[in-house]
Amino acid sequence: MTIINPGNIATPEVLEDLKQAEQPASNAIPLSDLLSVIDCILSLSRSTCIKEIQIPAMSARGA
Repeated sequence: MTIINPGNIATPEVLEDLKQAEQPASNAIPLSDLLSVIDCILSLSRSTCIKEIQIPAMSARGA
């Protein structure tokens, strides 16, 4: 079992919330990035165990 703890994912709802809070869209993780992480986990052999992944959003300024 792998637990993925993502930050804000750039869904339409999250992007709207960020806009209302006057925060940049770069404060959200592109959905394609999260899907890439999931694909990577699923492609690993059963010999590999990834227990937990933290995926915080990073704005362009903090990257």
